[in-house]
Amino acid sequence: MASLFSFVFVSTFVCLGFTKTAAQDQVSRWGGQLILDVKWRDETFNLARNKVWSLGIEPPNVWTDPHFIPATQFQSRLAVATVFTTQAAENFLALHPFLGAVLHLDIKRAEELAKKDMDSFFNQGGNTYYDTRSVELISRYLIWSLDQQTPRLSFLFRLSLVVGFLFIQSLPFGLIGIAAYKDIKVES
Repeated sequence: MASLFSFVFVSTFVCLGFTKTAAQDQVSRWGGQLILDVKWRDETFNLARNKVWSLGIEPPNVWTDPHFIPATQFQSRLAVATVFTTQAAENFLALHPFLGAVLHLDIKRAEELAKKDMDSFFNQGGNTYYDTRSVELISRYLIWSLDQQTPRLSFLFRLSLVVGFLFIQSLPFGLIGIAAYKDIKVES
């Protein structure tokens, strides 16, 4: 039994070195799948469009195209950035709860990044801010967050593995030691 646990602990200990790469692949895959998810894109687009419409600050003549969200005002850009970022983050947390908990995903920080990206985009003369850009931004933010937290998390997981390994190994060796002590006591 102890040898089985030794095999599992050693394998897991070695595999923790590949955690960062595996998590980055998972985040990249999630971002690609989310961009292709037409239902999510349509629902999020409609949420953002309704939020900007409810603000009532965009001129009525720019609302003619149902596939366009006017975002000429600061509050409109903030609303669009908030909706897309929040929806993407919630989708990630729903699909990958463990990875989301490990990363301590900060939605407010992601919203700030999306808002800065939108401002930069429009200040450089951009006309249409696509939703794929928001998803890519969230993916990059998650990978950055992963890069920041991986060394600490890897150390903590490895430390807990070593402590667990030592505990499991102490059980059979402790039982052997107790039996040997009793055997020595009986013969003396």
